[in-house]
Amino acid sequence: MLVVMHPALQLLVFWASAFATLCISVVLLKIYSDFIDSDMTLNGMRAGLVTAGAASLVEAGSVWTVLALIPSAVRALIVPVLIVGLIYKLTHVETWSRYDVLLLLGFQAVIAGSAAALVLGHFLTAFALVGGLAVCLVIMAAVVRSL
Repeated sequence: MLVVMHPALQLLVFWASAFATLCISVVLLKIYSDFIDSDMTLNGMRAGLVTAGAASLVEAGSVWTVLALIPSAVRALIVPVLIVGLIYKLTHVETWSRYDVLLLLGFQAVIAGSAAALVLGHFLTAFALVGGLAVCLVIMAAVVRSL
């Protein structure tokens, strides 16, 4: 249930949260790709911020619409996730693989989920999400480095 506040302020909070998680996810993706010696490159700072702003607005608008107007349609939130993945793939069409986009979305999901769990007081859930991601990343790095 949403806290009682002006709808524009709710959308702004969702947008800021989505923007922050996307920016952190891009930074973590770059660190991870450097760790596994991937050839992934990022666009410039301005282009990256514009991309993150547009993608996070799509996410925030979708989440706000679902939570405020049609809360029974939570499963429909897969569509904005796919749109964000498409936005990032199109803006990095030559330098990112589909796995980079999936990692970005995974990073964002874990960051958002663990932040929400921490806010709600579910500390074990937050640590389990981060730990599960870390285990998956270690396994993927081991596989990639062995190739």
